[in-house]
Amino acid sequence: MNILFISPIPSYYKIAKYNHGISALSKMLKQNGYKVLLLSIKCFDELEIKNYLKSFHPDIILISFSSNKRQTVIEICSFFKRNGGYPLILGGVHPTVNPEDCINFPGVKLVCEGDGELPLQTICEHFRDQKADFSKIPNIWWKNGKDIYPPERHWSNRSKRILSDPHIYDLCSEVKNTGRLPFLASIGCLFRCSYCINSLIPRKYQCYPPDSVVNYISNIINAVKEKPGMISFHDDCFPVNLEWLNEFVNLYKKRINIPFYCQIPASLINTSVLKLLAQAGCFEIRIGVETGAELLRKKVLKKNIENTVYLSVFKLIKSFGIRTVALYMIGFPFDSVKSVNDTFIFNKRLTPNASRMSIYQPYPGSKLFLTCKNNGWIKEDTYSDSLYDLIPKHRQIPYLKNTQVLEYFDKFAREFPLSEEA
Repeated sequence: MNILFISPIPSYYKIAKYNHGISALSKMLKQNGYKVLLLSIKCFDELEIKNYLKSFHPDIILISFSSNKRQTVIEICSFFKRNGGYPLILGGVHPTVNPEDCINFPGVKLVCEGDGELPLQTICEHFRDQKADFSKIPNIWWKNGKDIYPPERHWSNRSKRILSDPHIYDLCSEVKNTGRLPFLASIGCLFRCSYCINSLIPRKYQCYPPDSVVNYISNIINAVKEKPGMISFHDDCFPVNLEWLNEFVNLYKKRINIPFYCQIPASLINTSVLKLLAQAGCFEIRIGVETGAELLRKKVLKKNIENTVYLSVFKLIKSFGIRTVALYMIGFPFDSVKSVNDTFIFNKRLTPNASRMSIYQPYPGSKLFLTCKNNGWIKEDTYSDSLYDLIPKHRQIPYLKNTQVLEYFDKFAREFPLSEEA
């Protein structure tokens, strides 16, 4: 049975970046004897899809996407409904936080809400054995004609073994273009910030065993046959448990020994953690500061970390010879000219090695999305294509005009240029 993944990607990507979820699902499907291919598209192109289908004839089409690609996915689904009525299954971030929306996309039969490893195995078996009833599969919404069957929700901890298919993406080109390879050491997040969807997902934060992480990295590097200059860990919260780190350091130094960077909340960083990270080869830590206005950070963003903590942590990290990158947002609800100026002033006090600012996007499922929706500051069904894109006309928050957001966004980039290493 042939299975086609479709992954809409931002228009500014030079190549499709590695998606850990798609890679894991591809590995699982191939282990069960299915043929799997991936089509990454920046925007809907009917001719591109038709040409692809000439060489690969899928029995099932899986589309994984985030909310900022919703409109592109609707166009893709409409195309497949007009051209053969392929079985369409949607998964990923947006289907997880808004499955009721996705099950009504044109031609869509099934929507996966949450983790897809176990449900997808069952779905493929149903199609293979020509079973018509999908109503009993956990986490799967099923549309049968006009009838919609919501699922029993089941959230389980991930397997201790990390599944990954190094051949579904062109990782060799990623190494050549970026000098790095992306990995995960954990799943989920310890925090429940109002701008993030993690608060909607009941799965517990889980660290993969250190030996599993190192095996995972080693296997990918060996398969790619192109040694990267650095490793990037994409965890929302890189593991800082000291027992875990001790074991990880010993294995990583012995078997991988490639400089890496990661992201860790400031409140979890201390001398013991930094000592082990430095031994392992961590050269950079990225920290979400979000805003220099402490009250907004605590009350609006629900990130209960004081400015004094950031100041002491950034100083401590530098004492270990590790670079710091400060991450900020602009244009979130109740952001103002004063709070933006506070951010500029605070970033100068922090003196990070590099700084990044993104324009806030109200993603469905987050608490701040509901704030925006309930106050009429956004239209629910339209989303920007990129976190770094210009503000779309459909959104306007109080206290800060869209033109001001763009002006300060550009000013931040000028005053705090991003170094090449970051």
